[in-house]
Amino acid sequence: MTLYTNWGVTSNEIIGAVVTEMLHDLRVNNFTFTAFPEVTISHSDSKVFSITLSVKEFNSEIVFKIDNSTAKKVAKNFQNERRTGGEFFKLIQSQLQLLEQSCQSSVA
Repeated sequence: MTLYTNWGVTSNEIIGAVVTEMLHDLRVNNFTFTAFPEVTISHSDSKVFSITLSVKEFNSEIVFKIDNSTAKKVAKNFQNERRTGGEFFKLIQSQLQLLEQSCQSSVA
């Protein structure tokens, strides 16, 4: 876990916000994979976070990026026990669809 002291948030809270939206998508649309995707985060570029969603069972992963302001916003929402929703939910939902496609391709 990394603490971003200037923002008052941690990398775990950013991941928590991603997982919150993933859980909402699971409730609304279900998943086609049999396990909950693993979520990891890195901040090697000072302006963006790279988030990886993976399903080891299918040897599948996708990586997407969010900018610092989005990361701070979603982490603060997570701290306050609120979903971010909106465009962030649509982003997570689209990435899950790509991951599902990748999992299906690895089986075929």
